[in-house]
Amino acid sequence: IDSSGVLQITHNSVLELVNGTGGIMWSTNASRSVRNPIVQLLDSGNLVIRDQNDPTAGNYLWQSFDHPCDALLPQMKLGRDPITGSDLFLTSWNSSNDPSPGVFTYRINPHGYPQPILYKNSVEVSRNGPWNGFWFSGNSILDPDPTFNYEFVFNNTDMYYTYDVINS
Repeated sequence: IDSSGVLQITHNSVLELVNGTGGIMWSTNASRSVRNPIVQLLDSGNLVIRDQNDPTAGNYLWQSFDHPCDALLPQMKLGRDPITGSDLFLTSWNSSNDPSPGVFTYRINPHGYPQPILYKNSVEVSRNGPWNGFWFSGNSILDPDPTFNYEFVFNNTDMYYTYDVINS
């Protein structure tokens, strides 16, 4: 394992993970560059690149919540942008010590009544049923809960599921 890697932000507002020999192992695709880019880990768990003088959420150059992995955190979205076709879904790890993509994916199927479906190697394993206004009808785990607020947005510009923790 190369322990001499560096996480850096470039003058083009791109976050890069560089190995000891200078090779780029991973990088973001910032939507634009700004004069004073900073990287910030928000209380929500969202890692963002933004202008130092502009904390507005809609103006982030890049955010980790747009690239879900294997866990859905509060305020993350799981779904699809009907306009761009951008798909936000979860993918399992290959194994407990190998974070490369595994065989399971959990995504919102946009056809018919949108509903979450679990796939194994692209084969449907289970479905949660369509949203009934409170939770997905085939999933009793999401019964009304005073701790969480569940939401499903489905209109001409958005189709996503999200949840948040209710402050007590």
